[in-house]
Amino acid sequence: MKHKRLIVWITIALVLVSVLAAFAYGKTKAEQTTGKSYFDTLNDYNWSKTCPAAGCRNQNEDE
Repeated sequence: MKHKRLIVWITIALVLVSVLAAFAYGKTKAEQTTGKSYFDTLNDYNWSKTCPAAGCRNQNEDE
């Protein structure tokens, strides 16, 4: 039982570290290339291209 609990905590820690590393990488890359903050670059991104449904993607390609 203690091993399962330890595995769960290690998994949670690894996920948190991965998310924080992704944001840190995005922040440094955004500042180097555009001079804007990371969240400004997320706002400027064209999110319509990331729609998971095929019908939605096809409608966006027609525009």
